Amino acid sequence: GVGAAAGTPLQARAVSAQLTVASYPPALTTLFARPRVTRMRDAKRRAERSFLDFVELMWPTIDQGQPFVRGKVQEAIALHLEAVHTGKIRNLLANVPPGSTKTYLANVMFPAWEWGPRNRPDLRYLSWSYSPELALKANDDCRKVIKSEVYQRFWGDRFALRPSADAKGFYENDKGGWRRSLSIKGAGTGFRADRLIW
Repeated sequence: GVGAAAGTPLQARAVSAQLTVASYPPALTTLFARPRVTRMRDAKRRAERSFLDFVELMWPTIDQGQPFVRGKVQEAIALHLEAVHTGKIRNLLANVPPGSTKTYLANVMFPAWEWGPRNRPDLRYLSWSYSPELALKANDDCRKVIKSEVYQRFWGDRFALRPSADAKGFYENDKGGWRRSLSIKGAGTGFRADRLIW
């Protein structure tokens, strides 16, 4: 043992040696040896499994000044968007008060989540807004998420944005997916999208 009896001083070398040879589960051994790598891998896995975990991970890329507030409304929207992704829901209408992050969740984060973490870069999105500026902002915010350092580190190997089609209003990737923003004044006919976001 490290100390033979109560009151016997602990010997630092003996304690250190005992801790060194102690047997830990492989996951803990990896965590102790490389904590940053383990945290990064865990964050990536969580973001791939849960849309809301992805939102929390990527939120600073679109709103650095405000923390993401996870509440019942956000959880409900996220669960329903996950059901859209899996095909359990085909049409989703979210009636929530302004300021509930509906646009950020459905129009900014969701397409980025499907393309990268869910590995569906083939999906095509048309998004509308009453205002051309808001439609462009949502499209551009999604593009910022995709081009962010974290996103590129985790999912940059799954697709790349095509340099010839990389603008605020329209961009596409090398796997056939694209995003186009329109306002109610713009025409949406002629485009065949997998996801329509109003």
